[in-house]
Parts: sequence; C-alpha cells; structure tokens
Amino acid sequence: MAKPKRGRSTAAIDDHVGARIRERRIMLGLTQQQLAELIGVTYQQAHKYERGINRVSAGRLFEIASEAYIGAEVRAQLDTLRRRRELYTRARPPHDPAGRIVIIVDDGIATGSSMLAAIRSIRARGPRKIVVAVGVAAPSTLDAIEAEADEVVCLHAPEEFYAVGQFFADFSQVTDEMVVDALAPPRTADDIIERML
Repeated sequence: MAKPKRGRSTAAIDDHVGARIRERRIMLGLTQQQLAELIGVTYQQAHKYERGINRVSAGRLFEIASEAYIGAEVRAQLDTLRRRRELYTRARPPHDPAGRIVIIVDDGIATGSSMLAAIRSIRARGPRKIVVAVGVAAPSTLDAIEAEADEVVCLHAPEEFYAVGQFFADFSQVTDEMVVDALAPPRTADDIIERML
C-alpha cells in the first residue's frame, strides 16, 4: 500500500519544528549526537527531526524541552547574567544595599518572576526597605509583589492585561550598550543634560 503524501501545511509545520529544534541545539552548543543521546534516539533520528523528514511527537518534543532545553537554558541564562554583571560593573561598581532603601524599577510586570527574583536577591543582602516602582502590571501579579516588597508603586494595573508591550508605543529591547552608557559617569555638563531629555 502506498504511503499517503504529506500535505503542504503538514510539511511546512514539520520543517518549522525541525528548524526550531536545530536552531536551539546550535544556540545551546550541542551536536546532533549529544541531542540524540539526551532524548534517547539515534543520531539519524535526531537528524531527521531537524530536517523535518520525520514528525516529532508531542511526547518527544516534551523530552527535548525538558532534557536538552531546560538544563542548557539554565546554563545559558547564568552565563548571560555573569557576562552582563561583569560588563555593567565595569561601568560602575555595585553598591552594597545593606541598610539602604533600595528602589527596583521596571517598565512592566507580567508574570512577576523576574521582579520576585530581584526582590529576593536584594532582600538577602539586608536592605532597610525595598520599594518596587513599575509603570504597568498585571493585577493578579501585584499581590505576589506586594507580599515580598515593602512598598509597591504601580502607575497602571488594568484588568485587560495581556502583555507589557501593549501599553508602550515603543517596546524595543534595551541593549547592553544602552545600559553601559546609562551607567557611565557623565563626562560633561552636556552629557548630563542629554541624559535628562
């Protein structure tokens, strides 16, 4: 019996999923052989997944996500944090928050996980008070933030909250270069004025 031909949309989905698996594998610095070993398949099968030749089952995608992605993603994020800390503290060394009032500022809070991590990190270093200042936040998230911070100032907590970006005309990423520039001491009075605008 002849094998049914894959439809155009099915092939496109398989190609897309395969390309995403390959993209993440390369970003995480894994070989196809390492990926195959992590998810318990042969090298050939991993290759076929990446090429979109074989469809990846939901169970296998879960394995790829839990085994290959999560552990490697944790390592990648920790490396990013270390790199940024080194880069940012070259511009200006960190202050010791012990005994001080610390204000943590964010443009918006969706799930709150990053803000909670920041609060807990600072709290462990003994500040006198932690104030969270945020432009917009999901109302459901504010309760968790308020339970951990000493004070929360939130300008807007709309019931119809889907994403932080929906409240900004320009929600582009802040680059490392922008942060380093903002942390650098001003060189002239004109620098100070320019930063204020």
